[in-house]
Parts: sequence; C-alpha cells; structure tokens
Amino acid sequence: MVDEVGRVFHWDGRIYRGIYPEAAEQVRELFASGCLEDLMQRKLFPKSQITDHTFEDFAFVVEHEAIPFVTYPHEWSFDMFRDAATAILDVEEIAGRYGWGLKDCHPYNILFDGIQPKFVDLGSFARARPDAVGWGHQFLNLCFRPLFIWSMGDSFLARRIISSGHDMMPSLSWRFYGSKLLRATGRRLAPWIVKQRDRASRRVARLLEAYLSSNGDENLITNRLPVELIAGHPRILRRKIIKLKTPEVTSTWGSYHQEYLGDGKLNSTTRFNRIVEIVHSLNCKSSVELAANQGLLSLLLTIRSQVEKIACLDYDAHAINCLYNYLRQHFQLPTGKAIELAVVDFMIPETNFFTEPPAKRFRSDIVLALAVTHHLILSQGFQLRDVMRTVAGYTNRFALVEFMPLGLWDGKDAPPLPSWYNLDWFQRSFSEFFDLLQVEELETNRVLHVGRLK
Repeated sequence: MVDEVGRVFHWDGRIYRGIYPEAAEQVRELFASGCLEDLMQRKLFPKSQITDHTFEDFAFVVEHEAIPFVTYPHEWSFDMFRDAATAILDVEEIAGRYGWGLKDCHPYNILFDGIQPKFVDLGSFARARPDAVGWGHQFLNLCFRPLFIWSMGDSFLARRIISSGHDMMPSLSWRFYGSKLLRATGRRLAPWIVKQRDRASRRVARLLEAYLSSNGDENLITNRLPVELIAGHPRILRRKIIKLKTPEVTSTWGSYHQEYLGDGKLNSTTRFNRIVEIVHSLNCKSSVELAANQGLLSLLLTIRSQVEKIACLDYDAHAINCLYNYLRQHFQLPTGKAIELAVVDFMIPETNFFTEPPAKRFRSDIVLALAVTHHLILSQGFQLRDVMRTVAGYTNRFALVEFMPLGLWDGKDAPPLPSWYNLDWFQRSFSEFFDLLQVEELETNRVLHVGRLK
C-alpha cells in the first residue's frame, strides 16, 4: 500500500516486485551486501533474485520465491506468533551486521512457509540504520505486548490487537491493562503520566543501548530489565519472548487427534485410509481441510497421495498449535510437499481492510469437510444451504463432505433429531452445488459424499 521501494505483482503463477527508479541503487546495494543472501540461507527471507525482465515505470524487477498459501497473523496460534516475532528480531540483528536495519517490524511482513516464518518485505530494509530504540518500541506494541497478554491467558484481547492489522496497541491501553493504580488516576491525568513515562523510558533506553553496544548484553541485569528499557536490543528481546509460556488451554476439540499423534508417530484409521484412497484417485494437486483439528488427515495426504499443497484450517487455536509443534518436533515433510496451517472459522472468517478472505487464499483442487456439518447445523444453527455454499467456495474441482445420520451421537446416545434432518435433505442441498459422484458409509454415523463442483 505505501511501499516506497517497489510494487509486488503476480505473473504466470509467480511473484515479482518492480523496483522504482529512485530506490534502484539502494536495492542493488542490498543484494550486493550479502545481507539478503545470509537471510535466505537461514530461511528467514524468501529466495529472491534480480531478473532480466523489464516493466514500464520500474528500474528492474525482482522475483521472489512463491509460498503456496498466505496466512495472516490473526490466523496463527500462540507458538506460531511467537516464532514469527523472534524471526523479526533475528532479521533485524543479522541485517545490522551488514549495516542495514528494518524500518518497520509489522507481523504482516511475515509469511509462514510451512512451519518456517519468513520476512518478506524487501522495502522494509534501510541502509542508514534506523533509530534502534524507536524501532524496538514499535516492536513492543506490534508483537511483544499482544504476545505477553496472550501468554497470561487472555487470548481474546491478544488476538483482537493482532487482527487490527493497520494499528498498534497504544501505550495508554497497555498501561491501563496492567495497572489498577493508573486507571484510578482518571482519564485526564493518566495520558499525561503515560506520556512522561514513555519519554523517560526512551531516554534511559538510548543510554542503555550505548552501554550495551560497548559492553555486551549477556548478563543477569539486562535479562531482568523491563522490556521498555531494552527495546533497541533484539537479542535481549528474543530471550524475553522465548521465556513467555505457552498458555494452558482446554478446548472441546483441541485434543481430538491426540491419540493418533501423541507419541510422535502418525497412526491412521480405517476411515482416514479410505478417504486418502479416494483423494488419491481424483488426482488432485492441492487440498484444503476445513475443521481439520490437529491435521491427521492432512498429514496422511502429504505422505500417501500426490497432493502437493495442503491447507489445514481449524477454528480451535489450541488444535492448530498442537499440529504446529508436531510438525516442528516429529514430522519430516516429504520433498516437494507443502502444508500451511491457519486458525480459521470457515463459516465466519475474520478479515480486516487489506486481507483477502480465506476462501480465496486457500481455494484448492479439493476441499474436505469431515464430521463438521452436523455441529454447524444442530449446535450452531447454520442453514445447510449456506454451509454447502461456503464449502463450495473453497474448491476448484472436488469436495468430500460427511453426513452424520445420527446427528450429535457420541457413540452411545444422541439428542433427538429434527424431522427434516435426513439423508435426502442433505443430498438435495449437496447436489445444488456439486454433482454427486459417490456415496459411501465409512463408519457408523459417517456417510461420505464425493462431489464435483458445478
């Protein structure tokens, strides 16, 4: 939107950035300095190169490595957001070794390539090193403070701050959140107190920055200082962030796949084996799984099918966080395969003014919506036609959707079903958006419908 260096565009399925003439010398120096090469080797920046392409109004064109699916910060789990924040600090520290720095540290400048966060904004690098303390306070507002609030168990407020997209958490809001004494001073006095405190913190931080630059930062004193005083020091901030504890969360479906992933091994089921066979037979190259939980089926697709790009979505942040850590600690993704994770309620997705809706970003050859329609209809009150329309928006070709004839059956009992809730009712709505190719009962209360998008 406001990039002074260049303009990103898509062409022939690839990602390019046209560089404006006034920024051409700076960008060539950045490539020649070795900074980007170092970051690329560390997988902190996408593979990029200056091309021979020419384009009107641009001095030259850079090609960037393409990432299969874009996820935004408000769609990350806690550990994903923490790793993204530490990646920003790593980029700032490494760039400083080459005489460069970052002009901004917005988390929207990070994209996840699978489980690897990468800083993707070429226009954020500046030759004249920015004010480190000023940059650090921006990082506190954009990354550290919402992460700290999240670690304390208030995921609702943290995610609302993150999802604002275009704004930072004001210091006054932060101070109000953590200080009963400040709230008691009243609306007129509190802003003045915070303003004076912030000014004092910046002055002390600049003095401390000069000291640390000369004497190093590896000591117990710096580790115990408030973050406002070490805002210009990426390594100390990084240590502070790593020490934040992942909040303990108990959710209804957060551990649904735990028995299949808990020991580090990938244990399948007869039902999932059959679904993988069907997906494989349809010769799809990309897939998106809605309400994927901890992603057992998506993981199986990466190793047992020809699907190359997989998006794994669930509204439960705890489930996605478990999957993310499983991928980091136990799972080796096959060569040529990609999997992206996102915390998304596919029926009521969260967007802001410059983010694309999930259905557009994650649309794939096949969409899978398993064991979810009955919850949406019987528990949450959605209309089946709206559910099917939404599911259809995620696919270019095929859909696999399960019908649960016993409704909210838990293996023993089930609440009474409405008279209209039956197989014919389900198939009429399904057939409005898909050509019905196959119906197969996989288990008790699991009737799989395979369809081709109309």
